[in-house]
Amino acid sequence: EVIVNFEDLKKIIHLAQSQNIQKSAAELNITSGALSKTLKKIEANLNTALFTRSGRNIQLNQQGKKFLGYASQL
Repeated sequence: EVIVNFEDLKKIIHLAQSQNIQKSAAELNITSGALSKTLKKIEANLNTALFTRSGRNIQLNQQGKKFLGYASQL
């Protein structure tokens, strides 16, 4: 069973919209390291990557789009 808390979901939704860890972290008043850790924790819980990373860029992948659809309904 996968357990993800609501605050973490909000962070991932924000990140999906901005596609920028530093920008999202600043707007959420947390460090980029904390946001990155939250993302890794959720991806580990789901056993799948939600974003494709290339350098400093991050982009929602197919699994991430599915997850976002579910998360947005909550």
